[in-house]
Amino acid sequence: MSSPEFRCALKLRLGADFHTLPTHCCCPQKTRVCPKAIHLFSCNEMKPFLLQRHNAIKDVVMQLARCAGFRATDSGLGRIIEEDGRQGDTLFSGLGRGGKDLVADYCIANACAPSYVRNSCSTEGFAMKRLETNKYRKYQALYYRAGVDFVPLAMEMHGAITDTFLKFLKKLASAAAKQSDIPYCIVFSYWQRRVSTTLQKLNARVLYLAQCKIAGDQQPGAGFADLFRVINEEQNLHRDQAA
Repeated sequence: MSSPEFRCALKLRLGADFHTLPTHCCCPQKTRVCPKAIHLFSCNEMKPFLLQRHNAIKDVVMQLARCAGFRATDSGLGRIIEEDGRQGDTLFSGLGRGGKDLVADYCIANACAPSYVRNSCSTEGFAMKRLETNKYRKYQALYYRAGVDFVPLAMEMHGAITDTFLKFLKKLASAAAKQSDIPYCIVFSYWQRRVSTTLQKLNARVLYLAQCKIAGDQQPGAGFADLFRVINEEQNLHRDQAA
């Protein structure tokens, strides 16, 4: 991670305040942005940036699958179940139960979002487990009828992953260890940390791009390069003052 990425990841994990955030979002509701940036990770206006994070996790898991000797693709999945435009994220050939092909769908929950926070306070992993359940309801029967196995791979933005996701990573890491003749404990540790680090790096990117988008809305015509520079200057100034 770069130093700004590490500071951002650390603040998110500790629940610390960010002191250079805009006061209000650029969404139609002009929602107030709290110092912990919770809204920016659940606002519809930031979906393109959240999709980048989603795709980065997907790409890491696909790389692990290929290292394990499995064919993994993220294209053409819409032809498997043609209903309401639904499709999963990745097709793993022969990785499902009984040697079936397996479709995985990734989801990242913001446990602090208004729709989850009350239950997240009392139930560990509530948000990601809720998403996992919803994915099963959305896809499992459809893929079963198409002769394809299905698995939801859910996690929370602060790093926790479901038992289902963990089991899937272990399965791929075990196969990759045999392929590379490297001890399983080393392979699994590496890929587990790679998934986690990718998540934290992309969290920082989401926050960065969200601030730029809001600044661009407030200052029409400002170039993104200029916005990046302004935000960096503000962050550096606050860090120097804190020091």
